[in-house]
Amino acid sequence: MLSDVEWLWLGIAAAFLAAVLRRYWLWQRQARPRRPDLRVEQAWRLWLAGTARHPDAALMPPGFDPGSIPEQVRDVIRTRLLETERRSLAEASPRTAVRRAILESASLGLHLEAILELEDCDREALLEGYQSGMEGLLPQAMQISFAQWCVLRLYGQLKYDDAVPKDWLHHFVLIGRPYIREKVRLARDSVLRLDSGARRIVQIYDELLEELIGELLSAAPKKKFVPPDLPHAPVPRARGG
Repeated sequence: MLSDVEWLWLGIAAAFLAAVLRRYWLWQRQARPRRPDLRVEQAWRLWLAGTARHPDAALMPPGFDPGSIPEQVRDVIRTRLLETERRSLAEASPRTAVRRAILESASLGLHLEAILELEDCDREALLEGYQSGMEGLLPQAMQISFAQWCVLRLYGQLKYDDAVPKDWLHHFVLIGRPYIREKVRLARDSVLRLDSGARRIVQIYDELLEELIGELLSAAPKKKFVPPDLPHAPVPRARGG
């Protein structure tokens, strides 16, 4: 049986431990960029060289290899990265601007990934100007989107300390990938079968993804999200109106 004094000391120790753990948790959440003067050109070279640990390796599609990117495609990626850096540094919050560019690249890449899973005739119906035999251009476009995402994430990680596993981008990809696959499937149905219900649900998926992006743009740096339980994308119900 513990005495009153012993219970008092246990209470004090527990309170002290809780305070230490809270301070440690807050310290972990603080942004401590390793290279605040980093330029995107340097992040690009680090990524190509494979000398920096990337926070999103688990999210990459199978077989995605920076070394396989053709030289002419690298020139396109580099130009877009420099333009993104220029625009972001002119914003009131450069970190948020980089985060938005990452989410836009990730969204485009996931859409292209889903479209590549379709038959060629379905792609021709979905994509304006697409013709049979152009399927080689889609993997290249997806490669550009994923490469932009990767380099900007490395840039954001080193310059702003805004990239850790299970953070805002992981949350977006884990939710967005099944949503976008289902959205692309429904878009195909709305075009090929003139399904107006499928068309409305496609619009709802777009609205949900925009809402998600808006929420994640304001998420605290280094905040970790619980992985969503989404084995299959749920079909959203049509909203009133």
